[in-house]
Amino acid sequence: MSSRQTSPSRLIVAIAPISSLTKQPAGAARLCNQMQAAIRQQLNERGRFLAAVSHDMRTPLTRMKLRLGAAQRSALHDQLLDDVEEMTILVDATLSFLRNEEVVETYGKLDINALVRAVAEDAIERDERVEVEGAVSGVVYAQPLAMKRCLTNLVSNAVRYGEQAQITVRDSGSGVEIRVADRGPGIPEEEIERVFAPFYRLDASRSKATGGTGLGLAIAQDVAIRHRGSLRLENRVEGGLVAVLRIPRA
Repeated sequence: MSSRQTSPSRLIVAIAPISSLTKQPAGAARLCNQMQAAIRQQLNERGRFLAAVSHDMRTPLTRMKLRLGAAQRSALHDQLLDDVEEMTILVDATLSFLRNEEVVETYGKLDINALVRAVAEDAIERDERVEVEGAVSGVVYAQPLAMKRCLTNLVSNAVRYGEQAQITVRDSGSGVEIRVADRGPGIPEEEIERVFAPFYRLDASRSKATGGTGLGLAIAQDVAIRHRGSLRLENRVEGGLVAVLRIPRA
């Protein structure tokens, strides 16, 4: 199996006969590594291209916003200003998502109890309704900033769509479990896995009204996977949604 890259957006893969690969295991492994490297390069180039486009869009959007600010007010003027603001938020969110994939943060001992309290206190300072229950023993080996961003996104989602966030922390086998529950409308069962896709929105009008960009859960899940953990969503029997984050201690 081999591959060659003809352009940043096109990857050609050639599959060698199985019989020839089994006779040369060392060569097969080398070709597989080359293909993996080619795919990784393609994904990196696509990410850099998207980041460059998103960054370059900031200038004309800022210019449009300034010109609209100086124009005479009207119903159309306000609509255009809202559109520009929404596009700016999406561009900023895209750059933030791409930076999250590129950042390599050092792992270290992390006090989950202290992290949860800090995230809750930050939310309360923003006049959001957040409560914390439970605690875990010891520490986990994690990326502090990434974990804070993950938990902050889960809490923000709960408050945005469910009015409040109830955080429950507990030990779970060889790791820890953090549950963030809300009292919102929940999510249709067939949509639960789809909401983890970047920019996916259940209800575009609702997301626009509440300021969502469709990246919070994608980033949170990326952080969980990076820590060899998991993140899943469940509809609560009593109503609302709960995000269940599990992270191993080491």
